[in-house]
Amino acid sequence: MSIDPAPVDPPHGHSAPVFDRSVLYAFLGEDERALASVLQTFLSSMTESMLALQAAWALRDLAAVAKLAHRIKGAAFMSGALAMARTAQQLEQIAGSADMLSIGAATVLLEESWRAPQSDPGLQGTLAGG
Repeated sequence: MSIDPAPVDPPHGHSAPVFDRSVLYAFLGEDERALASVLQTFLSSMTESMLALQAAWALRDLAAVAKLAHRIKGAAFMSGALAMARTAQQLEQIAGSADMLSIGAATVLLEESWRAPQSDPGLQGTLAGG
């Protein structure tokens, strides 16, 4: 089954697509196996990065928060998780401030945006080979 490269509809309350497959199609063509492999790697690495981000925030280690937000931003942009990438970019930008309330809010928003790609039915279908 071929996957429509158009963005999926955004979840309620989000303005950007959850997952824009055209980003990966630009690099991989329509190789479904390669797409599934890259997406699986993305999900695994993001799980690790999000856990590390939560730990860094719990310790109020703002340098680590900024570094992890940068890592998440790059991986999300490259994988087509555009809303997540933009949220990580915002967190990276404010992590250098001492505004703990804003940093905490951005961290929560990033965690919410991380859940969106995981629940994308098109993504789950791709990973399942369908």
